[in-house]
Amino acid sequence: MASIPPSFRIILLGDIRFEVAEAHTVLPQRESLRRLAVHLALQPRQPLARKQLAFTLWPDDDPASALANLRRHLHLLRTLLPPVAREWLVVSSQHVVWNAPPDCYVDVHVFEHEWATVQDMEAAAELYRGELAPGIDTDNDIHSRST
Repeated sequence: MASIPPSFRIILLGDIRFEVAEAHTVLPQRESLRRLAVHLALQPRQPLARKQLAFTLWPDDDPASALANLRRHLHLLRTLLPPVAREWLVVSSQHVVWNAPPDCYVDVHVFEHEWATVQDMEAAAELYRGELAPGIDTDNDIHSRST
């Protein structure tokens, strides 16, 4: 797999967006789509069972509706991703994987890094542009991820 262009960034603090060079794509204000994108970005290269993911994101829907919602949202997310990142969204009949290269920049991961110097901490503080995924309920899915 080719390495990620250094200009590709996933921003989850503040407005959720994907940046490539000078261009950026802000996700629509659709909570379920934003929750899916954040859920995947925070768990890179981890196969997530489709059923579990669907039931996590749509807990009040019946199983068929939750899976249909997931299918539609995965398609929409793929269309919104910059072309360089579309192949990283790997979907099979059983699993979904955000298969970005290990050097994929995600601001939350950089922000959570253990910093050794004051300069490092100041650089991390500059990354903070707002809450993690503002405007979406993250209690049940995002904060339950393993770190």
